[in-house]
Amino acid sequence: MGLHACKKDKVEIDNTVKAPLEIEFDHIVGGKKLVLGATNYNSLNQEFTVDMLKYYVSNIKLKNTNGEEYVVPQNDSYFLIDASTKESTLVHIEIPEGDYSQLSFVLGVDSLRNTKPIDERTGVLDPAVGMYWTWFPSYIFFKMEGSSTSIPSADHKYRLHIGGFGANEKPADNNIKTITLDLTHGGAPKVRSDRKANVHLKVDLLKVLEGNYNINFATSEVNIMAPAGGTAIANNYAKMFAHDHSH
Repeated sequence: MGLHACKKDKVEIDNTVKAPLEIEFDHIVGGKKLVLGATNYNSLNQEFTVDMLKYYVSNIKLKNTNGEEYVVPQNDSYFLIDASTKESTLVHIEIPEGDYSQLSFVLGVDSLRNTKPIDERTGVLDPAVGMYWTWFPSYIFFKMEGSSTSIPSADHKYRLHIGGFGANEKPADNNIKTITLDLTHGGAPKVRSDRKANVHLKVDLLKVLEGNYNINFATSEVNIMAPAGGTAIANNYAKMFAHDHSH
């Protein structure tokens, strides 16, 4: 009887039947929930705050348990995550019904969209949103700002503005990152038209500062606001996402 119920629940991919999926970006610092402006500590026991966090998620793709991939239409696949606004951390898309085993997305804005005419970039891609370098025409993919008493500057501020899509500069800094997550360990989401499925991701901001490159607030460069110099940070934050669970 259990086997029969399992077979009945299985839904093959059908592009004519769409269903809602919510992707939740839950920000943490190490083992605790992110609170903007609150004090955190890195592995060097240096205190720091995260006062601002914004980043682009785009070009979303999902693979079902049959190995079939669904690509969210590109014009519907640009989102700006802003830790100060709960609504922005919940990405809503519609995909075919099915059980999904893999999620991938770009952290950043792809090169094609970076080079489209300005009047074709609206919504979260409007340069007026504040995630765009007008002096160096391209998007800022990731922006994290805060302070640390270990920083020797007068204001004790750090500013990590990471971008660069591999053009317009020499050498060409390409900091676009594709994130691919296995959804099976936390329970593959069952996407059905009669309910809203949720994929809950943990996003650990401590990994922005620590990884293959470790920031020491006392001695490291902590004001990066151009493509050059951002690669080490981009390599770090590419590993900050983990699938926690689905429901």
